[in-house]
Amino acid sequence: MNAGQSASAGWVAANGYRYRSVKNKTVPEHRIVYEQHHGVVLRTDQEVHHINGKRTDNRIENLEVMDASEHARMHIYQVRPWEYQ
Repeated sequence: MNAGQSASAGWVAANGYRYRSVKNKTVPEHRIVYEQHHGVVLRTDQEVHHINGKRTDNRIENLEVMDASEHARMHIYQVRPWEYQ
């Protein structure tokens, strides 16, 4: 968060991701962690991937950014790997 921004402690939603309330908006915690650590603002077409697959593990070493289409391909491969052999 930037100075002047407040955030709740957060909660885990039904989809398994942890969220925080920032300026009355619900924001995925992994995006907040990545943006703060790297000093960037992610574009809407960028997604933060959990390397180990654990949606609540928002340690910076477990997060990597990629574009949405790359992220979708990665998850399709994980679900149906036989299509990519």
